[in-house]
Amino acid sequence: MSLNVFDINYGAKKCYQKLGFIENSILKDAFSFQDEKWARCHMTVTKTAYLKRGDV
Repeated sequence: MSLNVFDINYGAKKCYQKLGFIENSILKDAFSFQDEKWARCHMTVTKTAYLKRGDV
């Protein structure tokens, strides 16, 4: 499974990491709004890693 989250969204990234997701890459300037540019973090988790968490 994979997802994208804004790199500055530390709370979401930490939540996803607790679920077993790992950061694969960061795309700088992936999104722009007015004068701001935000980076996007691509994260993935395998079924095996997700099930190893033990709380499923």
